[in-house]
Amino acid sequence: MQTMDVLPVVVNNRTLIPIRFVAYALGADVDWIRPTEDTSSLAQIVLNGRELLIPLDGTITPELANLGMDVPAQIIDDRTMVPLRFVSEFFGALVNWDGETSEIEIIRDTSLGARDSQTSTPLATTSVQTIATLPREDEDDLIVTFAA
Repeated sequence: MQTMDVLPVVVNNRTLIPIRFVAYALGADVDWIRPTEDTSSLAQIVLNGRELLIPLDGTITPELANLGMDVPAQIIDDRTMVPLRFVSEFFGALVNWDGETSEIEIIRDTSLGARDSQTSTPLATTSVQTIATLPREDEDDLIVTFAA
């Protein structure tokens, strides 16, 4: 099981977690695009030829809003935090929330190779893999499970 070094953040009922954590769990690559005169800094997540560009200036582009993003990425304590459900669903994963157990289950395509969020090394694919237990400020644990 992987651990994160920061707490998830809940903004407008959306769980934000570090971009690399969710991207690597899905098998995606992460890169950064520097700002230009016309654009702000962007986070780029790429998986199987599909690209997601997320502005890092606290805004949501019209394109992202049309896709259902309703909470912007945020830089918190020098970490880029992104909405877990939006990023997961963008790349074709199904997201389930169980309020009784505080578990978020993310079911991804078995063709996607999960990677360790800290070392970027491939993880063995199993039918269900608990990838993180995340402490929250309310002292309950939030469990994120990635299932193949």
